[in-house]
Amino acid sequence: MIRQAGKEDTGALILLPGFVHNDLVRFTQSQVSDPLQWLGAQDDWSIKAYTSLEDAAPFPAIRLLHKLTPAPTGDTSEITTMTEEDAELDRKVDYMYEKAEQQVREKKETKVKRKQRKNIHHDRPGGLGFGA
Repeated sequence: MIRQAGKEDTGALILLPGFVHNDLVRFTQSQVSDPLQWLGAQDDWSIKAYTSLEDAAPFPAIRLLHKLTPAPTGDTSEITTMTEEDAELDRKVDYMYEKAEQQVREKKETKVKRKQRKNIHHDRPGGLGFGA
């Protein structure tokens, strides 16, 4: 979808809560970088795996940028304020992080509830616990 648009400096941030550092690095290399190289398209992409260990990222993520242009050099005094489009993008990224945080919290709460229910069943008379 990004590639089909053909626009420079477009991309995606894919949040992957639950991925472990080594798994994400390996996954990014084998499932994203290597296939792009095999297709001869690696020069059009900038790919980076963000892990909480190395990049202080709140969640593991993969950043994909298509046709990244060089950063401006020299006088950048014209770039003084964030455009509405930039602000909207920031809001969307913040929302994605908040949603991912919520999903991780809910997953942890579900695990705790399951463990509590399991313990209740084992502790009941006639339950699965020992010594009944």
